[in-house]
Amino acid sequence: MQTNSPNKVVARTVSTRQQLIDTAVRLFSSNGFQRTSLDLIALESGVSKMTIFYYFKNKEDLVIAALEEAHQNCLASVRELAMAKSSDSKTYLSAVFGALEHLSTAGELPNLYIRALAEFTDEDSPIRQLITTHVRFVEKRFSTLAMESGFQDPEDVVRQLMTILRALYATQICPAGGTGSICAKKMADCVIKVSPAFAA
Repeated sequence: MQTNSPNKVVARTVSTRQQLIDTAVRLFSSNGFQRTSLDLIALESGVSKMTIFYYFKNKEDLVIAALEEAHQNCLASVRELAMAKSSDSKTYLSAVFGALEHLSTAGELPNLYIRALAEFTDEDSPIRQLITTHVRFVEKRFSTLAMESGFQDPEDVVRQLMTILRALYATQICPAGGTGSICAKKMADCVIKVSPAFAA
């Protein structure tokens, strides 16, 4: 009797879990979280509902996995695009918003964060806590880049850039989200350009 090797079993397990996450990201992005049932995710993934519970404790667990997936994918895409267009920390800051503009125009910038903030209002929920963690990660990265760029008031630069970033993500649930990203890039460049730097 032929048996599956442990490696094949692990690969199939990872593949099924990833398929469920990918399907969840797509459906949550288009329908929202509350309007996307586990039954629909199972149907679209071609598995039974019980298969979802094999990989995730509940719907909240799957939502968290989807948000984490969207966050990591977005970071990787932005990093790759920005690094190709920058030569130092200041140009990298500008290139980040250029990368976001590119992703938004291509319809590849996730809207899950705005949807999650609107649909999950309990500040103590694991979902809201995860979003806060992601936001703080980005804020810390901006802070490092702003300090490396030599701005006199890096905290003010970060505050302005984070405000622009939040507005950019808010436009992703609107039909003209790509237009909002162009405005965000221009505003970010303005902040970076006019913010005074320490004298060399």
